[in-house]
Amino acid sequence: MRNLRNIALAGATAVALTFGGTSVAVAADGDMATKQNQSSTQDSNKGSSKEGASWQHKFGRALGIDPKDEKTYKVKGQDMWGVKKAEDLPDSAKTLYGLTIALGVFAGLTALAAPIYNFFKFGPFAN
Repeated sequence: MRNLRNIALAGATAVALTFGGTSVAVAADGDMATKQNQSSTQDSNKGSSKEGASWQHKFGRALGIDPKDEKTYKVKGQDMWGVKKAEDLPDSAKTLYGLTIALGVFAGLTALAAPIYNFFKFGPFAN
């Protein structure tokens, strides 16, 4: 980024994307939003079949999550990430826990490597 205008545009875009997603998450709070989400989820799942399922449902089925099985379907975040972790977590929850840790490490390494790469490519030593 050679000029201030491009830097400002990139920063404004990053801020807009970040806070655009959080405003949606903050807007849905309380029991009213939970009841509305449950009813809309029930309505949208009435006509779905295995062929028309979203990628999230297909991914869940590939991990072995069955909506009819309470043990695999009703795992909460507190069971996985709480102070006292549940010891009888299903394999699908353990897999998602491991993926979360791996992706977090990858994101941290990327956040460190990208500025270093940018320095050597565009910095004072660039040709």
